[in-house]
Amino acid sequence: MSLFLETGYVSLNKFGEELCGDKVESIRNGDYTTLVLADGLGSGVKASILSTLTSKILCTMIANGLELEDCVETIVKSLPVCKVRGVAYSTFSIIHIDTEGKGYLVEFDNPQAILIRDGKCQDFEREKLDIFGKNIYKTQLSLQENDVVIVTSDGVVHAGIGMLLNFGWQREEIKKFLEEHYSNGKSARAQPYWARPARICTWINRATIRRLPPCGSVRGSTLISWLDRRLIRARMKPS
Repeated sequence: MSLFLETGYVSLNKFGEELCGDKVESIRNGDYTTLVLADGLGSGVKASILSTLTSKILCTMIANGLELEDCVETIVKSLPVCKVRGVAYSTFSIIHIDTEGKGYLVEFDNPQAILIRDGKCQDFEREKLDIFGKNIYKTQLSLQENDVVIVTSDGVVHAGIGMLLNFGWQREEIKKFLEEHYSNGKSARAQPYWARPARICTWINRATIRRLPPCGSVRGSTLISWLDRRLIRARMKPS
């Protein structure tokens, strides 16, 4: 059964910065869709350059069928080194999936992705890989209709840390928030206006902002992918 992958994302700039240090890139190539969320080291222009390069390089290489090891090696050798910290660093999460819901999720130093299935949040089973000295987690995806995959940068889970909330907005609280704002049993098209992918991202980020004091410095991004059957309906023709 062919499925349609609907996606959306929202980014929140750090206070006082014109550019966001997070970047989302997406490519559709044949039956496959590739999505990358990257979070560059630091903030502002430097972080934006790192995340833009990371997301663009990874998305292009993965979409064109290159091996994960080659992609990571390219990132390690391509990113400019920060003169202050002496490192070239960007986190990333990759979703590579076809119209059957088959594919994989790869995560490096971003918060663990969340799966919503039948209205309940679940954790993915992950395999730990060591690629060029980096601990990278890979998940084989076999998604079903109406599954929702949510990926965030650490700005979401760090909302209010050391300020309004001692330990930030913890993952279990985010999962509870998602379950409360998800309408079970409806397709993406039938969801209320706020429950479409981009709207869910907006709600998560608004909830993040509410956990910050005035002029809070946390930034973050939320990426969501949603499987629906609209591709089948689009192909149906009268006899």
